[in-house]
This record gives sequence, C-alpha cells and structure tokens, in this order.
Amino acid sequence: MKKLNSNRLENDQEIDTAELAIEISDFNKIRYEICKSLDSNKAGDVVMLNLKPHFSYDLWFIMATALSNTHLKKLVQDIVFSLRKRGVYSSYVPNDLDYSSGWVALDYGELVVHVFTEEQRKYYQLEDLWKNAIFENYP
Repeated sequence: MKKLNSNRLENDQEIDTAELAIEISDFNKIRYEICKSLDSNKAGDVVMLNLKPHFSYDLWFIMATALSNTHLKKLVQDIVFSLRKRGVYSSYVPNDLDYSSGWVALDYGELVVHVFTEEQRKYYQLEDLWKNAIFENYP
C-alpha cells in the first residue's frame, strides 16, 4: 500500500494512518486526477516524474506551469480541495506569500506537486536536476 499524508482531520485530531492508507490503484488515480485537474485548468507542461532511480522507494513529482500568480493560486487550491475531500492532506498549507513567490510545492509524502510560474520553472529547472528520473507526460 502507498501512504499519502492523511493523518489529520479538519479539526487537526490525530488518527491512525494505517486506517487511511491509499491503495496503489487509488494512488495512481490520484496522480492522474491531479494532472487532469491541472490540464483542465489550463496549466502548461504538466509532467510526472518517478524519482525511484534516485531513491529506494517510489517518489513522484508532478510539475506544472501557471500563467500567473493568481492562476497558480487557483491551481493549487483546486488540488488541495479535491484531495481533502478524499481525506488526504499536504504537510504544509500554502499562504499568500507562497503564491506570490511563483512556486508552490504540495507535499503528500510519496507525491509532491510543484506548480510554478513560467519564470520560476525556467529558473529552478527541476527537470534538469532530476534528469535521471522516469518522465511520464500527461496526455
């Protein structure tokens, strides 16, 4: 079983994460749902990277480009909201300063979603940093 961060409820009560472990098939669906959400909301260059060649476990990055800081905020908030409905929470909740930075990373354990503005994506070049990763383009 894959585990995404799912150890908090809306009122921050701790719960047993074993009860909320995400099955592999659900984990794969979540990855594709995130990509579909990004794509349908006009994000550019949506890419999934499997970083398994760098680590002894599966670690996935999803990366996408927003048209502006406002667009970045919309993309991120849609992802956070849709995963919360499933009981899956990021280890960090972005704030307005994060949105104005041009790069927001949502950490869900074995899945990290990076949404950049175009200039920040070009500047940080994560695809080059992780060039030995297994790239999977979202259709």
